[in-house]
Amino acid sequence: MTKDPRKALKFSLGIALALVIALYALDKTQNLLMGPEIIVQTPLNGAVVLSTTIPIEGTAKNISKISINGRQISIDQKGIFKDRLVIAKGYNIITVVGIDRFGKVKEVELEVVRKEQ
Repeated sequence: MTKDPRKALKFSLGIALALVIALYALDKTQNLLMGPEIIVQTPLNGAVVLSTTIPIEGTAKNISKISINGRQISIDQKGIFKDRLVIAKGYNIITVVGIDRFGKVKEVELEVVRKEQ
């Protein structure tokens, strides 16, 4: 009993195509499964500052809305956000909240202390 090489080739190509489609679908759904992601580069958690205003900078992935202390800010196409925040003397909590298009929420809290000059 001999196998037809054409059938074997078609079968192999079909399996390879199915594998490529499955990997592509997995790559695209990975963002949905992971949910929102927020990385704040500045300020560092626990930072001690002297200024009344501080920059808040970072990156966000899989986000449709992002806010800092309840105030919505914008992000660019690369997911980078930049803003300035006025902080009070003493201990401050900065809350960055991101929401994806499916309603999943990611919250990052930073503690910053402003010392008097």
